[in-house]
Amino acid sequence: MRGHTGSAVAHAQCLLNRVWGYTAVKIDGQFGDMTEAGVRIMQIRCQIAEDGIIGPNTWACLHP
Repeated sequence: MRGHTGSAVAHAQCLLNRVWGYTAVKIDGQFGDMTEAGVRIMQIRCQIAEDGIIGPNTWACLHP
């Protein structure tokens, strides 16, 4: 969620950047605008609720 920081955010950013190809997402451990945008696009591609929040369904989809 926007404003969160830490290793879990960095892990999600790494997956978005390196696995999903959202290279605009910096791997810095800070959940900002670009991370949220990447999460929302990935959620649409996975056909799950597009809320910009990395919950259980989003984590499952992040790990192909």
